[in-house]
Amino acid sequence: LITIGALGTLSITVAARVHLVNLKQADAAAPFFVVTPVLIGLATCLRLMPAYIPEYTMAVLWLATACWTLAYLLLAMLLFGLLTGGTHSRES
Repeated sequence: LITIGALGTLSITVAARVHLVNLKQADAAAPFFVVTPVLIGLATCLRLMPAYIPEYTMAVLWLATACWTLAYLLLAMLLFGLLTGGTHSRES
């Protein structure tokens, strides 16, 4: 599970960083690079919780799903320009 969390964090941050570098806006979404790894890390930790609190298995798994979904939704919003002011021009 830890590996999955690491791969999720890696895929999100690399996709976002490459997109922002191509737009010459590498610093435009700095909070994004804090929030999304935290969400993926939280989702990973939540995926481990059912082993320790089995009576809350479904609730914890739904929370993990919500964290993953929110992280990738934030990535989609970034890629569509909703988090960087919507400027998609590639000025040289």
